[in-house]
Amino acid sequence: MSKLETALKLAEVGNPVFPCKPDKRPYTANGFKNASTVPDVITNWWQTWPDALIGVPTGEKFVVVDCDLQHPVAQSWYFDQAASSSRASTAPNLAAGICYSSPMTRLAVAPARSIRT
Repeated sequence: MSKLETALKLAEVGNPVFPCKPDKRPYTANGFKNASTVPDVITNWWQTWPDALIGVPTGEKFVVVDCDLQHPVAQSWYFDQAASSSRASTAPNLAAGICYSSPMTRLAVAPARSIRT
Protein backbone atom coordinates (compact mmCIF):
# COMPACT_ATOMS: atom_id res chain seq x y z
CA MET A 1 0.00 0.00 0.00
CA SER A 2 1.38 3.42 -0.95
CA LYS A 3 1.67 6.30 1.50
CA LEU A 4 -1.17 8.06 -0.32
CA GLU A 5 -3.39 4.97 0.00
CA THR A 6 -2.52 4.67 3.69
CA ALA A 7 -3.24 8.37 4.29
CA LEU A 8 -6.60 8.03 2.52
CA LYS A 9 -7.48 4.92 4.57
CA LEU A 10 -6.71 6.77 7.81
CA ALA A 11 -8.88 9.69 6.67
CA GLU A 12 -11.69 7.34 5.64
CA VAL A 13 -12.01 6.13 9.23
CA GLY A 14 -11.96 9.67 10.61
CA ASN A 15 -8.28 10.28 11.33
CA PRO A 16 -7.11 13.58 9.83
CA VAL A 17 -3.65 13.45 8.26
CA PHE A 18 -0.96 15.88 7.12
CA PRO A 19 2.29 15.40 5.17
CA CYS A 20 5.66 15.46 6.98
CA LYS A 21 9.27 15.72 5.87
CA PRO A 22 11.79 12.93 6.60
CA ASP A 23 12.80 14.80 9.77
CA LYS A 24 9.12 14.68 10.85
CA ARG A 25 8.54 18.41 10.44
CA PRO A 26 5.34 19.18 8.51
CA TYR A 27 5.35 20.23 4.88
CA THR A 28 2.29 22.41 5.43
CA ALA A 29 2.55 25.91 6.88
CA ASN A 30 0.42 25.15 9.93
CA GLY A 31 1.41 21.52 10.52
CA PHE A 32 -1.16 19.47 12.41
CA LYS A 33 -3.62 22.38 12.23
CA ASN A 34 -3.81 21.71 8.46
CA ALA A 35 -4.65 18.03 8.97
CA SER A 36 -7.52 16.90 6.79
CA THR A 37 -9.84 14.00 6.03
CA VAL A 38 -10.79 15.44 2.61
CA PRO A 39 -9.60 12.99 -0.09
CA ASP A 40 -8.87 15.71 -2.69
CA VAL A 41 -6.71 17.66 -0.23
CA ILE A 42 -4.81 14.53 0.83
CA THR A 43 -4.33 13.38 -2.76
CA ASN A 44 -2.97 16.82 -3.71
CA TRP A 45 -0.49 16.74 -0.82
CA TRP A 46 0.87 13.30 -1.73
CA GLN A 47 1.05 14.20 -5.42
CA THR A 48 3.13 17.23 -4.37
CA TRP A 49 5.24 15.30 -1.82
CA PRO A 50 4.96 11.59 -2.79
CA ASP A 51 7.50 10.44 -0.19
CA ALA A 52 5.95 12.43 2.66
CA LEU A 53 5.59 10.71 6.00
CA ILE A 54 2.04 10.58 7.32
CA GLY A 55 1.35 12.82 10.29
CA VAL A 56 -1.74 12.35 12.45
CA PRO A 57 -2.59 14.91 15.15
CA THR A 58 -2.53 13.45 18.66
CA GLY A 59 -4.43 14.46 21.75
CA GLU A 60 -8.07 14.20 20.72
CA LYS A 61 -8.40 10.54 19.73
CA PHE A 62 -5.13 9.18 21.06
CA VAL A 63 -1.80 10.06 22.61
CA VAL A 64 1.63 8.63 21.93
CA VAL A 65 4.26 8.11 24.60
CA ASP A 66 7.74 8.40 23.09
CA CYS A 67 10.64 6.59 24.79
CA ASP A 68 14.38 6.92 24.21
CA LEU A 69 15.53 3.33 24.55
CA GLN A 70 19.20 4.06 25.13
CA HIS A 71 18.31 4.47 28.84
CA PRO A 72 17.84 1.22 30.84
CA VAL A 73 14.92 2.59 32.90
CA ALA A 74 13.13 3.64 29.71
CA GLN A 75 13.76 0.20 28.19
CA SER A 76 12.26 -1.51 31.22
CA TRP A 77 9.17 0.73 31.26
CA TYR A 78 8.66 0.47 27.51
CA PHE A 79 8.87 -3.31 27.38
CA ASP A 80 6.52 -3.64 30.37
CA GLN A 81 3.98 -1.39 28.64
CA ALA A 82 4.51 -2.79 25.13
CA ALA A 83 3.83 -6.34 26.30
CA SER A 84 0.20 -5.37 26.91
CA SER A 85 -0.23 -3.05 23.91
CA SER A 86 -0.89 -3.91 20.28
CA ARG A 87 0.11 -0.36 19.35
CA ALA A 88 3.78 -0.29 20.26
CA SER A 89 6.54 0.42 17.78
CA THR A 90 10.28 0.90 17.69
CA ALA A 91 12.57 2.72 15.26
CA PRO A 92 16.21 2.06 14.28
CA ASN A 93 17.37 5.14 16.24
CA LEU A 94 16.38 3.54 19.57
CA ALA A 95 13.19 5.56 19.84
CA ALA A 96 9.93 3.82 20.62
CA GLY A 97 6.33 4.78 20.98
CA ILE A 98 3.15 3.41 22.48
CA CYS A 99 -0.22 4.68 21.31
CA TYR A 100 -3.06 5.03 23.84
CA SER A 101 -6.70 5.95 23.27
CA SER A 102 -7.72 9.32 24.69
CA PRO A 103 -8.57 9.89 27.35
CA MET A 104 -5.80 7.60 28.54
CA THR A 105 -6.99 4.80 30.73
CA ARG A 106 -3.57 3.71 31.89
CA LEU A 107 -0.13 5.22 31.96
CA ALA A 108 2.52 4.38 34.50
CA VAL A 109 5.51 6.68 34.10
CA ALA A 110 8.90 5.70 35.43
CA PRO A 111 10.07 7.86 38.35
CA ALA A 112 12.02 11.01 37.46
CA ARG A 113 10.92 10.92 33.83
CA SER A 114 9.45 13.91 32.07
CA ILE A 115 6.30 14.12 30.01
CA ARG A 116 6.00 16.79 27.33
CA THR A 117 2.63 17.68 25.90
